[in-house]
Amino acid sequence: LATLLLQLVLGALYRHAGVGLAYHMSWAGVVAMLAGMAGLRAWGLYGLGGQDGAVVLRRFGLGLLVLVGVQVVLGIAALGAILTRGGQGEPPPIEVALATAHQATGALLLAAATALALWLRRLTEPGTPEAPEPDAA
Repeated sequence: LATLLLQLVLGALYRHAGVGLAYHMSWAGVVAMLAGMAGLRAWGLYGLGGQDGAVVLRRFGLGLLVLVGVQVVLGIAALGAILTRGGQGEPPPIEVALATAHQATGALLLAAATALALWLRRLTEPGTPEAPEPDAA
């Protein structure tokens, strides 16, 4: 979650002050890797178990993976639109739409990661009766 929050700050710095694009892009690789690993772990660790908790974790894991992929594609598209314009004049509607979609997907990614962390905490605390067992396979 901390990596996502830092990425949010770096993105806001670029969007509102026009600084730090290289940091935002570099940190995006770290965030994508960590969020992808968390999503894969949540999606894959609990396999095909029928427990309610496992179903929730698998869904959040898959959602996190999808959101990471969409976020990376939108980020590349938004960067392409910005570079095509060359920073001159008013941004065209497509650039605004891509940047806004990238920002909104980032917010969804932060929300999904937070929800996954909270569910994992709830379901894996010692003494929790509904804690799912990871698949041995």
